[in-house]
Amino acid sequence: ANLYAGVRQWREAVRWLRQALDAAPPPALAAWAKIELARILTDNLGEAQAAVEVLESVLADDTHNRDVLALLVHSEIVLGRLDKAAAAASTLVDASETDEQRAEAHLQVAKLEARRGDRDAALGAFQQAVALCGLQGSAASEFKAFLMSTATEGHAQWDLYSAALTEFIASQSI
Repeated sequence: ANLYAGVRQWREAVRWLRQALDAAPPPALAAWAKIELARILTDNLGEAQAAVEVLESVLADDTHNRDVLALLVHSEIVLGRLDKAAAAASTLVDASETDEQRAEAHLQVAKLEARRGDRDAALGAFQQAVALCGLQGSAASEFKAFLMSTATEGHAQWDLYSAALTEFIASQSI
């Protein structure tokens, strides 16, 4: 399947992946094949709905598989289902093992909530991301940009940004 994917023969890659899955491989190999299948379906064949179904079958056995959750978020965005993408991103936060992973997942939630028009949920998620990673990564700059773009009557909620940085600093052992 990788050979076909490497030469952009997506239908053949899908055929081989499905054939491999029909052979009932061990769970780890089946999960890998399903992730690859879903990635090809979403990114190369425009079949994001089929990809979501494949990904949900993996999540039935492993509800906190970060790779699957990240791809599910992507597939739901492709389908324009931002509510479902945000829900999957929230699950991705719970499945994160490190502060860096959690910050990245919170940032993804914040962007999705902003796109959905839920300003309060976006602010909360941005605040969580910055509280976890401080000025590292893009969360702080994206939070500032969001605050500026949503300022009312010229007043941004800088207290939220300040509180997030204060929380980050307090969490660091010096």
